[in-house]
Amino acid sequence: MRFNYQARTKDGLVQVGVIEGSSKKQVISLLQKEDLYVTRLESIEAKPFYMRQMEFLGKARKKDVMMFCRQLSLMLKSGVGLVESLRALAIQTTKLSFREQILKIAD
Repeated sequence: MRFNYQARTKDGLVQVGVIEGSSKKQVISLLQKEDLYVTRLESIEAKPFYMRQMEFLGKARKKDVMMFCRQLSLMLKSGVGLVESLRALAIQTTKLSFREQILKIAD
């Protein structure tokens, strides 16, 4: 299984990413071995291909953009770098067109 995580370092810096493990317990253990304190951990559900395609259709709605801006603001205020924040938010975005635009900005 794959998991999105948010963790803090010993210095208090926020780190976000994707990690693979067999369970939440194992992933937490792996991150703790890297001296990270897990603050958020969510499993990435494996969906059938046709379901993923249906989610990706369409443009980002105002609500999607608003949530993106709010999350980006929080990440930047907590010390996460701009490029790292954009990439983390792109991973979480379900709309393909919106994700591609975020990744273009990050690059």
